[in-house]
Amino acid sequence: MYLAEQVRRELGPKKYILGETNIRTPKLIAYGMEDDLGLGPFVITEFIKGKTLDKLWKENPKEPRSGLRSDIDEKVQEIVYRQVANILLELAEHKFGRIGSLSFDDGGSYSVTARPLTLKMNEVARIGGVVNDGKPI
Repeated sequence: MYLAEQVRRELGPKKYILGETNIRTPKLIAYGMEDDLGLGPFVITEFIKGKTLDKLWKENPKEPRSGLRSDIDEKVQEIVYRQVANILLELAEHKFGRIGSLSFDDGGSYSVTARPLTLKMNEVARIGGVVNDGKPI
């Protein structure tokens, strides 16, 4: 549900991280909304070959509460934890005036302009039909 809103809410942080931080993330190739190309909302990013951390570390990647594999080298664990900590520290340095979804304008400035859109909010609106301020939440 709310695909155009999801795309807009994904693009703000993606563009911000690419342009305003040193965090490595796949490059943004193209994006569009409902009227563009008749395809509906979309985001195309660079493909980075590799395995996700949960597939590398979890004993059973298909089980959400699976524990870490016991054969992971401590040096590898330290490298990964340090990388994650550095990402979190970098993100914590950027301050905004309020909580919500980060948006950008054509001039390249960023601001928090709307409520956050979470999976839980999407499901409450989809299944329960709950609305907020005349709009589905």
